[in-house]
Amino acid sequence: MGSCEAIARSRLEVPNFNRLFYNCSFAYNRAASGLDFAAAPVLNSSFSRSLPLEKPEFLQRLSHCYGISLSHKGYDDFETLLADIDRFAAQDIPVISEIDLFFMPGHPFCGNTRDGHMMILGGKGHAPDTLSVLEAVFGWSELPLASYLACFEDRRHRGRPFYLMHVSRDAAIDNALSLPSILADLSASIDNLNSDTNDKGLSALKVFSSDIVDFLKRVDAPFIVPGFWTLMCTYKNNLRFLAALDPSLTAGAHKEVTAMQRQMAWLYKRWFLLNLSMETSVSDDDFKALAELPQLLATVFACEEQTPDLIAALRHALEKG
Repeated sequence: MGSCEAIARSRLEVPNFNRLFYNCSFAYNRAASGLDFAAAPVLNSSFSRSLPLEKPEFLQRLSHCYGISLSHKGYDDFETLLADIDRFAAQDIPVISEIDLFFMPGHPFCGNTRDGHMMILGGKGHAPDTLSVLEAVFGWSELPLASYLACFEDRRHRGRPFYLMHVSRDAAIDNALSLPSILADLSASIDNLNSDTNDKGLSALKVFSSDIVDFLKRVDAPFIVPGFWTLMCTYKNNLRFLAALDPSLTAGAHKEVTAMQRQMAWLYKRWFLLNLSMETSVSDDDFKALAELPQLLATVFACEEQTPDLIAALRHALEKG
């Protein structure tokens, strides 16, 4: 979504995607063998948010709220792909390409962990045999063509094309998200958080926190958890979503909206600090950066236990109108 929003903001006069969705959720993909290194510093289990929207609903909301359309083209031949990238660059048309962090030099996941990612292509790089790319991890950088080819061949080996995407807009469309869609998002968040399985919701957060504490007792090395960075992004998105709610829908829910904004703001700061401590431990090769992790996780969990009731109160207030 980030690459699509970047193009919409810079080229299509869309200031943001703040109205698109609300999501409070957790998903723990715990390795059967328990928490450990897959290939240091990356752990073998991911902890992240659940998917906010399935693809058809995501595309429908992009169209309804912002008039945004995504078209894609699949490639079976690498030279044809490069020719189209050159053609789009010559016309100053930004396009989005898939990539996997497994093939992105300089990233902790490179060569050891699969993680699908998106990037904007700017044509050929300044250095020989590179592409100029923009994505969330490094900003503008130059990706070796050999790495891009390796990712292309990996996708083809899996039996599917390699995709480029183009973003366009009908500027006449600019709508608020409908109340039924907002209520559906709130209900989905409550369902996830209240799940009684250990791979979703607050139950997953509790198990993950316990696993991290145990892991820190037996390992004194920096680490990073795949998917963890999505959580701070989720809460930042939620704050923007709440601020962008149509005033005609929230006239009778001011107290509940304000309470949720306070909750999301507090949690955003803590999830940011949790993610920062992991990234700092890896970038500085400093295990001490993780010293506050157990207490931070305990504090966050205690606060997160209040989130389902706050969401339910907001949903009820919006339903009453």
